[in-house]
Amino acid sequence: MPLVVFSQTETDTTNNYYFDDGGLSTMRNNIKFVFTNLYIGEACLLYERRISGIVSVETGVGVLLPYHNIDLTEWLYDENEIINPDLSFSFWLQPKFYFQTETFEGTSLGIQYRYRSYDLRTEIISHTDVSLNYNAQIIFAKRMTLEYSTGLGMRIKNYSNPPTNLNPWDRYRVFIPLNFRIGVNF
Repeated sequence: MPLVVFSQTETDTTNNYYFDDGGLSTMRNNIKFVFTNLYIGEACLLYERRISGIVSVETGVGVLLPYHNIDLTEWLYDENEIINPDLSFSFWLQPKFYFQTETFEGTSLGIQYRYRSYDLRTEIISHTDVSLNYNAQIIFAKRMTLEYSTGLGMRIKNYSNPPTNLNPWDRYRVFIPLNFRIGVNF
């Protein structure tokens, strides 16, 4: 009867193989594109930087395209005063506080500030949005991220030429942000 002998050699005597996350826990940067904002006429690129284990800051700029579709807030208030805008800009800032993770994966709360300035040739209408956001982000394909974000906040509208019959309270709206972002960690 033949004798079968099995042998195993171990080159790594530590548990590093089991705890290797491919460098995800050391990545501090994430570049994202907010693809749902293309519908409303905004092409926005965001940069998120991890500044501690659970705290990050997300900032970005965008181009307001020469078309505008109403967002959820404008739909709720049945208003569409942005008609045929010229190219313009937007700015975004959001500190985030992650729960239980040191990577860009998981859930977080953020305080979002977003400013958009619409040039309508005869006047400029700006939207300043401040909201508390819930964000959920997953990592796929080793470095790619997909993020969902929603929240509740306040929108303040400013006019370069305010309508004469404008009630001062008509400048304030409840704001409901809702967007999806795709990004890459590095």
